[in-house]
Amino acid sequence: PPHYLGYTTDNPASADAIRSSEAQLVKRAERRCRRFGGAWAVVMRLALWVRDGEPPERSRRIECVWRDPATPTVAQQTDAAVKL
Repeated sequence: PPHYLGYTTDNPASADAIRSSEAQLVKRAERRCRRFGGAWAVVMRLALWVRDGEPPERSRRIECVWRDPATPTVAQQTDAAVKL
């Protein structure tokens, strides 16, 4: 998106316009999170194995937890908190 490179205009982009321009990047990030999550879990299992000399039992429960790549608005965050 152009606003990432510092291009500005007389009228700043609205929040909806920014989200629309970021949609493709967000989708790409979500796909990569899905694709690489298992691989990072394997890497961490190997790191524990190297550190401890043997794979500990707890290493089987390792999972990769990614942060939401989208940019949630304050209203969306509040709505999510209320629905919990």
